[in-house]
Amino acid sequence: HSNTSKTETMSLATAGGGGAGVGGGGMAMSAGVAAHGGPSAMATHAQAHAHHGHGHSHAGPAPGGTTAPPPGSYAALAADVVDKSQNLTLRGVRGVARLPIVSIDLFGDGGEVAAFPPVFGDDEDGGGSNGNDNGDDGTARKQEREERLTKAIGTIGINRTDVVLAKDNDASHKAVRRLLTRGSGYEAVYKSSLVHDKAQAGDVTRSARIVKPHLLLGARRTDDVDPATLELYTVAQADDAAIAEVTDVARTHAVTIRNGTLDGSASPNGDDFDRVAFHLSLHSGKKGLTMLPEEAVGIAVSQAKRIAYRDYADDTAAGTARDGKNGGGRSEEDEEAYLDVPTAVALPGWACSDATAEGVIEACGGANVTLYQRPVAAAVGSLAPRSDNGASPKLLQKIGEKMNAVNKERQKRSMMAEARGEEPDGPTGPFHPVLIYAGSTAEGLEMQAVQLSKVQDMEEVDGLAPFGDFKVITSVAYRTNDPIGKVKQALNVLTANIDETMPDLFEDDGGPVSFVTFGTIPSQLKMREALTKALAASSDEDWSSGTIPFQSTREECVATGAALLAAVSHGRLTTVVTEQRRDGKQRAKGKPGVAVQNSSCSAVGVRYNYFGDERADKWSDVRTIFDFDRRVPAGPYAIDFSAAECAAISANDGKDMEEDALVDASKQLSGAKHIPVREEAALGLRVQIVQRLERGGPWIKVGDVMKPLTMTKESEDDEDDTKKEIDAEPFACESSVLELSVNPVG
Repeated sequence: HSNTSKTETMSLATAGGGGAGVGGGGMAMSAGVAAHGGPSAMATHAQAHAHHGHGHSHAGPAPGGTTAPPPGSYAALAADVVDKSQNLTLRGVRGVARLPIVSIDLFGDGGEVAAFPPVFGDDEDGGGSNGNDNGDDGTARKQEREERLTKAIGTIGINRTDVVLAKDNDASHKAVRRLLTRGSGYEAVYKSSLVHDKAQAGDVTRSARIVKPHLLLGARRTDDVDPATLELYTVAQADDAAIAEVTDVARTHAVTIRNGTLDGSASPNGDDFDRVAFHLSLHSGKKGLTMLPEEAVGIAVSQAKRIAYRDYADDTAAGTARDGKNGGGRSEEDEEAYLDVPTAVALPGWACSDATAEGVIEACGGANVTLYQRPVAAAVGSLAPRSDNGASPKLLQKIGEKMNAVNKERQKRSMMAEARGEEPDGPTGPFHPVLIYAGSTAEGLEMQAVQLSKVQDMEEVDGLAPFGDFKVITSVAYRTNDPIGKVKQALNVLTANIDETMPDLFEDDGGPVSFVTFGTIPSQLKMREALTKALAASSDEDWSSGTIPFQSTREECVATGAALLAAVSHGRLTTVVTEQRRDGKQRAKGKPGVAVQNSSCSAVGVRYNYFGDERADKWSDVRTIFDFDRRVPAGPYAIDFSAAECAAISANDGKDMEEDALVDASKQLSGAKHIPVREEAALGLRVQIVQRLERGGPWIKVGDVMKPLTMTKESEDDEDDTKKEIDAEPFACESSVLELSVNPVG
């Protein structure tokens, strides 16, 4: 967190309205374009079971100086660019440098997987060349260049994101039970439990299918689950106790869902320890098993890690042999070395809730997990070279042609205005193309406008990132089982936001360069048809003119983009810039190969209750702190609480007060004689953080209700932690500060 003195602050009277929208424009970009038309430079549950750089340009040496050599090792570059906003550490990324990075389009229909290669020809000290001591740096460099392309692996498995387990099989039941109780044994589950045969997977008498468990990540109660999601499952127990007899529904269905708890409580308590869980009846002769969505998704993620690890087996630190070549006597730890593979997941806007993101991180192992907005991953992936042959995508050529035409026109305008001695009648600076990305899955719809800038020297970024800056203008997302039916509504919202943010887009730039679809091919075809109809029906002539072209992408586009973004976060995809030190000498410095200016696809707010348990349902209206399209990461945003202010608002029946009136009332309630009043108000204050995932949609609770002005005095001689927490004596404090931050995913 930043120091409190440097953060924005507000009192209870002014809380809210902090979410400013994003502006148009973009960072400076080279206007150079190649002749061919493209840019010139291209665990808790396991326990229960068991018991940007400095912004310098790469402009050559300073006058009188010399160019500093580039850093000699991956470690040196990573030290400059490791993405701390993703909770990565330099030590952590160095520890997994010899492993590939696996990315998963977990929320996509296909469950596509891609991987970014390990670090080659470089050790932590900057020496070596991929383990060879022959000094042939040229050979090592050539090998690295050839193998730097992201690799599209395919889907997680034949069952995609579903987890299908063998039924009435002793080995299968034993492997799953061991995984749930010990938190280890993924390889045994892969070999003994997971069904890899299509015929068996489709036979309900021989297999149990956990359908898309990622859709339940972070769910606290079945009542809170989106109705469209709930339709996918059989609910065995919705209102019963968490610890109860197995119902007939659970016995007759291999997979059901029920309410459960993480802390072992006999019944859900309506707090952050509540969880929706799967009940598995895997074996007719054995007891059922309880599995959290995080554990089910963890099995699917382990499959993706396993595939990526074995694809790069010859290059990983462990040197694991490929299938069929394993030696005998290997330990379980060696067999499951793939679990250390760092993971990247792309989240759709409608799933960027605090609880879901937390669940994804836990399902992926907790460490070295990076999350990205799904349309942003699609944008980066759509411009990356093909993973099979390294060819540039057609979209890049389309952008290059538009850049050539617009920049040529702007140069002409500038020259003519200069010749006339007049101000130009339009823009003359570099052109920053805008693209609109649209994708749908069986569960939702996403649209996002992205502006590109900073054409890069492709030699510096190994040909992987033609543009260095991606700026999200606005985004719209809906959780719906009828995504195509929502296209018109989403497009209207998106275009209105674009028109407000960039009113001169059509006049200055001729509109967006293209609509770009992503997802499975069938979904892209439906999306294009729906967008075409929606544009034709638009009342805005600019949008309905039919002049904006369409471009499709490959099905692995999102996974590829997420892999590249993760490589940037891990310091594997960097450029080198020079900066001048205080002593006048030049220093080589690593800089991220791609910089993304995200905007929030959700809104975050707070609401208050000033009356405690006596009037537990009297909550204030939600006050928005971070709104949609707020530039993220954002914060910390500080909210000051004081007992005097709470007493004043409580006396006003909890209604908002003007700031001057609140200040005056607070002063009157200060002093020793008003301590009882302030104490009562402090103990009665409740605060709930909430999040909204759809514009105009419902507010969702984030975490438990907080008591910012209540502290507890615990008994020192009470050895029963649970009893001590319940019997702790509360007392009031005069003031406290709540700081809210939003990460790059929103």
